[in-house]
Amino acid sequence: MTLNEEKLKNNAGTAQFIFKGYNSFADKISYKASQMSQGAARSAEKMGAAYNKKGEYTGGISSSIKDKVDEATGKKKSNITTANTDKVDQEIKNLKSKRDSLKQKINSEYNTEKRREYEKELKQIENELAVKDTEQYRKNNSVFF
Repeated sequence: MTLNEEKLKNNAGTAQFIFKGYNSFADKISYKASQMSQGAARSAEKMGAAYNKKGEYTGGISSSIKDKVDEATGKKKSNITTANTDKVDQEIKNLKSKRDSLKQKINSEYNTEKRREYEKELKQIENELAVKDTEQYRKNNSVFF
C-alpha cells in the first residue's frame, strides 16, 4: 500500500474512516483475520491431534499408532491427566456477550462522545478476546486433575 503524504494531510477524515474505530477498514480486516484463525483452529481440531474442551489430548491417528506400538512392545498406557476449562470458557463467553452488547450500543448511539467511549471499550474487549480465545490460553489456565 502506498500513500501520498500531501493528499493524506488534506484528507485526514478519510484516513480516520479507513483506520480508526468500529466498522473501519482496519477493523474489518482484523475481524476477518480472527475468523480465519478460528477456522484454522476448528479444522485442526476436526483432524484430531488437538486438545478438547476438557484439556484431554485427542491425538487422532498419531495416538492410535502410538497405542499399537506400546501394545506391541508391552508398554503400559500412561495415566490420563484431565483438565477442566469451564472457568476459562465462561470468562470467554462473558467477554463475547459484552462485545456483542457494545456493538449494539455503538450502532444505536447518536452521541459521538459516548460512541467513542463504546468503541474504545469494544477495542479493549476484542484485544482481550484475541488473547484469551485460544487453545494456548485454555491450556495455561485450565484446572488439572
